[in-house]
Amino acid sequence: MTETQVFTDIIVPAFAVVGVAQYWLIALYRKIVKRQKLEVIRAGVVEMTFSSTGPTVSLLGTIVSFNRDSIISSIDLIVSKKDNAWSRKFRWFAFRPTNINLMDRGQSIPSLPFGFVITKEAPHFYNISFSDFDTTTKMNKCLSSLQDLWLNLVDQKILDENRIEVFRQRTNTRISFYESAEARAIMQPFLNHPEYIKLNSEINDMFYWTQGSYSLRLEINTIKPSHRFESQHAFTITESQAKDLRLNVVHLTNHIPQTQLFLPPIEYHSSFSEYDEL
Repeated sequence: MTETQVFTDIIVPAFAVVGVAQYWLIALYRKIVKRQKLEVIRAGVVEMTFSSTGPTVSLLGTIVSFNRDSIISSIDLIVSKKDNAWSRKFRWFAFRPTNINLMDRGQSIPSLPFGFVITKEAPHFYNISFSDFDTTTKMNKCLSSLQDLWLNLVDQKILDENRIEVFRQRTNTRISFYESAEARAIMQPFLNHPEYIKLNSEINDMFYWTQGSYSLRLEINTIKPSHRFESQHAFTITESQAKDLRLNVVHLTNHIPQTQLFLPPIEYHSSFSEYDEL
């Protein structure tokens, strides 16, 4: 066998096999040895509320990516009660600032959520609010009906008082009426109206932050590669916290007349609970 034949028949195929093997070995190394790994380092407390944005949970902490950079496509939250089968899924709906500037209140304005990259060198600090979209959608329908009821009562009062022409002389009929003494007289008929009582009861039934022990599962979804990483935690809502949160139902149903009558702004109650890793 000549040197040329040895080169073409043995050495070239051998290099080809090594090249293919090298490719698969690198792929295997990246998949097994350098497997994607995320770790959640919790911080602060769990914040819960029930307001015009629906039932919400807010968390802050740090996500660390090991072995490789990670592309986070979304983060979900599953909250369950330990003594029964109750469970709700929360989706991220706002990024809150991770830094506080006491001299600039504009720093506290949240932003819409979006995917982000965590590099191996730089962990990601997060402060995220999660919303129960299903419950919020149902609640908003009730709030829309309450607004219609209120506006109908306002318009009817304007007509009954035969003040429509007087108010029309100003820029906006309803705004002019809200500034008058007659406007506040509608508040009690609004609260006693059968439709208000019905809608208030429906919103009250949507409230679920009751006293008890809860589990919390943070689900972090990545792409390229597609994985889901979970972090399990537990927290407790006390009796007093549950009572304070339920007061927000009253604030919700009174929010429309409260703002339009230029009354002091409503302050919704929030509950803060320490949480532990399971």
